Amino acid sequence: MEKTKNNLILSGAGSVAGGVYDKVSISGAGKINGDTECETFVASGAASVNGNIKAKKATLSGAVKIHGNISAGDIFASGASSVKGNVKAENIDVSGASTVTGNIDCEKIKVSGAAKIGGDCEAEIFEADGIFKIGGLLNSGEIYIKVSGDSSVKEIGGEKIEIIKGHNRIIGFDLGKVFKSFFNAGYDCNLVVEIIEGDDIKLEATTAKVVRGNRITIGRDCKIDLVEYKEECNVVDNGVVNDKKQII
Repeated sequence: MEKTKNNLILSGAGSVAGGVYDKVSISGAGKINGDTECETFVASGAASVNGNIKAKKATLSGAVKIHGNISAGDIFASGASSVKGNVKAENIDVSGASTVTGNIDCEKIKVSGAAKIGGDCEAEIFEADGIFKIGGLLNSGEIYIKVSGDSSVKEIGGEKIEIIKGHNRIIGFDLGKVFKSFFNAGYDCNLVVEIIEGDDIKLEATTAKVVRGNRITIGRDCKIDLVEYKEECNVVDNGVVNDKKQII
């Protein structure tokens, strides 16, 4: 017979050791020292964890700081959360301003707020209608981005890549006012990337050195140095391509 796990409820100021629990709830200035494993993890206020987290569901709101890795089935991040390690999950939903120092590995990630990822982001599906900065590679089977402010990523790789121009607004607020100090983001709607590689690529509001793929459409407000295509390359609206080459 499986032993019943205890709940960990920590509110206000105080600190406890990590461990194995059923439900973990931290609010106020609560702190956990050590690795924590649980079914559900909920942290709000100025909560912090000095260790790794493993959970089926994790909800981060407020100014939550995790000094370690987090592994979960579903992660919901709002407020101004930060993870000083890597993140592994099935589904990730970022509606606030979240920072991950390491890498992200997931099935699906949706960014409707602001996300800063220091390393790579690996996902089956990547959706963004906010602002984001990725220091490494964004690698995903399907990529759907609505450019809603200044965003950047070093490289993008995927099968289907669709990037369209949005508006500089998010959840009813001006991005410049809400996230400008957090990301040093400007008011322009533009995605800056060095290299984009994929099968089917449609771009708007994108500045890139190289775009490489089978079927490519370069649309409005794009500035591309070089396009290398196998089947077709269409330049529409006011899109700019300095050089394009067909690869046989």
